[in-house]
Amino acid sequence: SSPAATAPAPPRPVAPAAPAAEAAPRRRVLVADDDPTMRHLLELMLDRMGYSVDTVEDGSAAIERATVGEHDAVILDVEMPAVDGPTAARRIRGQNDDIAILILSGHIGMVDSLRCREAGVDAVLTKPVTLEDLQETLSRAIDTKAGGVDFTMIRGLVGGAEATRGTELLDVFLRETQ
Repeated sequence: SSPAATAPAPPRPVAPAAPAAEAAPRRRVLVADDDPTMRHLLELMLDRMGYSVDTVEDGSAAIERATVGEHDAVILDVEMPAVDGPTAARRIRGQNDDIAILILSGHIGMVDSLRCREAGVDAVLTKPVTLEDLQETLSRAIDTKAGGVDFTMIRGLVGGAEATRGTELLDVFLRETQ
């Protein structure tokens, strides 16, 4: 006896395509550094991490730009002519409590560290900063300001090929729950 021929399965109905999700807006970071090479390097690093970047040359310009509320974070060089990083941070924090503020320094001493903390700085990074340190510190500072929660551990749970997608989903969640 020959095996019974099996009929091919009927074609499955095709569900209509879901409308394309609107691309999430890129988070905006303002970089203030009097060294053009450092500004350019930070701009390249931040762009590679998916941030939209604006740059200024000094603390005064940083204060002016950061207080209007269009940036998620500002990265300030600790030593700039006229208005240094901690002074700019204090003025920015006085007008915009929602922005994450990071200080970047080649050498941070105890006095500078204390000045930064008192000025409302969320994190201090030392030069040369690695892409990984910048990404982790900036994400943590923005997440904390956005939701009052440190999402670093949650981000760490999303690994492998899904890491980028998981981070995107978390970013959407944070924006939508504000």
